Amino acid sequence: MSRQTIQADLTWIDGAFVPDRAITVGPDGRIAAVERARPGALHRLHRVALLPGFVNAHSHAFQRGLRGSGERFASGAGSFWSWRDAMYALVASLDRDALMRICRQAFAEMRDAGITSVGEFHYLHHDQDGDFSFDEVVLQAASEVGVRIVLLQAYYASGGIGKALERGQNRFATLNLQAYWRQLDRLSRRLDPATQSLGVVAHSVRAASLAEIKALHAEAVRRRLPFHMHVEEQRREIEESVAAYGRTPMRLLCDELGPEGNMTAVHCTHTSPDDMTAFLDRGGRVCVCPLTEANLGDGIPDLSAPHAFGGRISLGTDSNARISFIEEMRWLEYGQRLRGELRGALTDAHGEVAATTLEAATSGGSASLGLGAGRIAPGEWADLAAVDLTVPSLLGVPAAGLPDAIVFGAGNGAIAGTFVGGKWRETDCPNLSRWLDFPAAQENLMFAFLLTLLILDALLLSAVVLLQAGQGGGLASLGGATTDTVLGGRQAVTILTKLTWWCGGIFLALSLLLSVVPRGGQTSELQERLRATTPVAPAPSAPLPLGGTPDTATGPAPSGPAPSSGGPAPQSPPSQ
Repeated sequence: MSRQTIQADLTWIDGAFVPDRAITVGPDGRIAAVERARPGALHRLHRVALLPGFVNAHSHAFQRGLRGSGERFASGAGSFWSWRDAMYALVASLDRDALMRICRQAFAEMRDAGITSVGEFHYLHHDQDGDFSFDEVVLQAASEVGVRIVLLQAYYASGGIGKALERGQNRFATLNLQAYWRQLDRLSRRLDPATQSLGVVAHSVRAASLAEIKALHAEAVRRRLPFHMHVEEQRREIEESVAAYGRTPMRLLCDELGPEGNMTAVHCTHTSPDDMTAFLDRGGRVCVCPLTEANLGDGIPDLSAPHAFGGRISLGTDSNARISFIEEMRWLEYGQRLRGELRGALTDAHGEVAATTLEAATSGGSASLGLGAGRIAPGEWADLAAVDLTVPSLLGVPAAGLPDAIVFGAGNGAIAGTFVGGKWRETDCPNLSRWLDFPAAQENLMFAFLLTLLILDALLLSAVVLLQAGQGGGLASLGGATTDTVLGGRQAVTILTKLTWWCGGIFLALSLLLSVVPRGGQTSELQERLRATTPVAPAPSAPLPLGGTPDTATGPAPSGPAPSSGGPAPQSPPSQ
């Protein structure tokens, strides 16, 4: 990638939107400079505000496959544990192709939501016993979509404290620490260093013994890798830990692990204030997932201590039942309002909430994953989220109120696109059609439109054929002398012959097209064959969004109008 300079109307720098700033991106995909804009070679993004790309610190991409299920409760109220049974059923049904499809869907939705980096807390390892083949599927899916990934490789060896794995957990299994580190080393040799890295995970106190957790953390420190773990999401987990160890999971970690500050505890829904403060004193970080925690009925964590420590909170999409980082930010604050029965629960020194939530969504996640991202500053990765200032939810909002309007009033429709390492991808870009199935309503509409054209063409073709039969009768005999008078007999025959060929050609083309277009959500056999033989690969860089134009000839100009919030963007050259 060549050096490029990008300028939007507004750029988020040090907690505020600033106008007239130019971002220079080096060939390595990192920000080389951020300075006041001046005449010269740059790509100008009109009607756009730039934020650091959102950093999703906790995701289970495969659980995107549960969307649309698990929300009916015929036998009464459900719980995390009843939801887990549905998740195990999904796990049993997956093969490499199905997992690839689900992961690409999840990662593509993340890009459309402004997420440029994801910490994939990955414990679904095996297609066949012990093969770890699903690990590479996840990495490949992330590469194809173009999202930066930290594969948080999970150690999962028991089905509860002191219990063997259950049948539904066999695809998670890591038999011992030696097998775990062998696989991590193998993966490290296959990474794309520009967009992929690794982290260490002990799934929970239920899935790893205390000795294994300590060994994993110590080796993560030695390798300078981030260390993540589910902590106290459920009260039952706390009860089992107290019964086995005489301490809560969080107290156990504070007492037994070193204070190196590379650990992120995920959820902490039921962590006591004293345990939380002790954990934070040792350099710990907290990742919360408000939409998933609400969906599963986990509860609302007390984030007063992590907030007081400053910059220790990150956000994740977890189960990916709904992928919207703007909503995660909104509910980060709303959850604390509900818990404390107050407004402005997570304010910064200036009394602003939006800056705190944006910090959690960007630099907080970056610190949790050990990434050089989450800020628009020299040396950081050029991972950016472009906000469309023309969407209805942001119209008329002044720059000073824009952060609040984005966090509390906007949604995914405000995200025009994202840069990862300086490479642009437009939200809802046409390339998604390779990965995501079109809604049945759109398929039916297209099928009906083409079928109508086919019927009209058939009627016209029939009329033309009958008119040609006029030499021996037919419809032409009704017009008889009139046709000959107007056109002349030979001229009429020539024109009708040409019309016959044209109508016949159009009929054939429409018939072939209808054999490819699916109907009612179903896919034709021909389309399946075409899809099976079409490789899916990352696309090259695309032009910049929303009417962005180069002031000088430093790159291609956009080929279409600005995307709207109401549907897919106009066709443009494919990007990453």
